[in-house]
Amino acid sequence: MTHFVTRYDFRGPGFSSDERRRLFEVALEQATYVDAKGHTAITLSEHHGSDDGYLPSPLLVASAFAARTRRIPISIAALVVNLYDPLRLAEDIAVLDHLSGGRVTYTVGLGYRPEEYALFGRPWKTRTRDLEASIAATVFCAADPDAFWAKHGHHLLADALAYRAWIGERDSSATVDELRAAGRYQVSAPEDLISSCRSGEIRVVTSHPLCGGMPEEPAWESLRLISEVVRPAVGGRCGA
Repeated sequence: MTHFVTRYDFRGPGFSSDERRRLFEVALEQATYVDAKGHTAITLSEHHGSDDGYLPSPLLVASAFAARTRRIPISIAALVVNLYDPLRLAEDIAVLDHLSGGRVTYTVGLGYRPEEYALFGRPWKTRTRDLEASIAATVFCAADPDAFWAKHGHHLLADALAYRAWIGERDSSATVDELRAAGRYQVSAPEDLISSCRSGEIRVVTSHPLCGGMPEEPAWESLRLISEVVRPAVGGRCGA
């Protein structure tokens, strides 16, 4: 069985206030859409002090997503617990649990950016090793993958380079071509993605439609192909 997960981090390099506001509007529209289309889960990420607008407040966005959806589970992965007041965090999680009907889950993370700890006045040296495990490939779907890479690959590269600047891992790709060859970001035609799911090569389809400030048109194309072509063909799981 193949699972379909849609991820948001709201990274938008160089975005204006209006563009950033629209990014959130589109994400809310897409959350409603994937809920209706039976996706397995929505995932939110957290980072702080990022100049590209990376989401610093996943609990707020999870609340908004919960209000706009009916059944889809919402995962915050990871929640950097050391940056919160423990009692206040417990209260916020409890309220969100009521608002969402218990649909929000959490992956507890320690974080991997010293500057985030410094921003909140938290000790860095006393933390344990980074808990973040290796991240599976991010999947996009396009009628013409070559054209997608040529026109939109720089958004994926911006995402990869920003992560490398933070944690110095993943791969050494410096160009779109190198990133494509590395395989951490995959752009597949619908029939190829269906084949990969059926063979078991891909067991979780993790899409990130607005990755790196991806424009609305290719973001929606990918999400619709995954939801309306790939998922029905492979019998993707529908959450309870």
